[in-house]
Amino acid sequence: MEWQGGAGTWSDGKLVTRIGRNSDSVMAVMKTLVHFGAPENILVDGKPHLGTDRLIPLLRNFRQHLQDLGVSYTFLGQKKFKKEYQNHNSVVGVRVSDATNELHADSQNLRYDAVVLAVGHSARDVYEMLVPYDVRMVPKDFAVGLRVEHPQELINNIQYSALATEVRKGRGKVPVADYKVVKYVDDVNKGATTTSRETGRSCYSFCMCPGGQ
Repeated sequence: MEWQGGAGTWSDGKLVTRIGRNSDSVMAVMKTLVHFGAPENILVDGKPHLGTDRLIPLLRNFRQHLQDLGVSYTFLGQKKFKKEYQNHNSVVGVRVSDATNELHADSQNLRYDAVVLAVGHSARDVYEMLVPYDVRMVPKDFAVGLRVEHPQELINNIQYSALATEVRKGRGKVPVADYKVVKYVDDVNKGATTTSRETGRSCYSFCMCPGGQ
């Protein structure tokens, strides 16, 4: 692997999901987080949240647990994925090289029983490398967003009205306020209008950090 945790390691650790909020699978994840060091209140909070300071120790605990089970970690750093090895239509290894010294790089062959690629959406070179191997690739919908900042006092006043004075920068009787907004967008195609609830297209707020800096 190249790194552990990804960009999410430096997020504020929100654990709210729009899908299956209290389902068995979601609660299993929550209980696993608690097992590896997360506070137990995430099991009952309406909007559970870890904070960046807890995410890094959690990752260390995860890694130590896997190593205790015999899993070995190899951090490749600035490595470039060059090739995959196949055996009867199954991927059994990869070749990597130094991405910072392409012309004089020594390749490293890594053989495994199976290979899982978790490369994210920006690893264009990996996808291009897979094309000659006739790997089935399916495009995925994605959202494009922008960052909006509001004074916290403004949101407190809108949401709490007279109670806004009780927030006191998160140290008062009520927590700092947040909000959620969804606007469905209709799709007009060749004179026929399809409602956005049918197409699933919408504009929405997400990943709010109330009281954040």
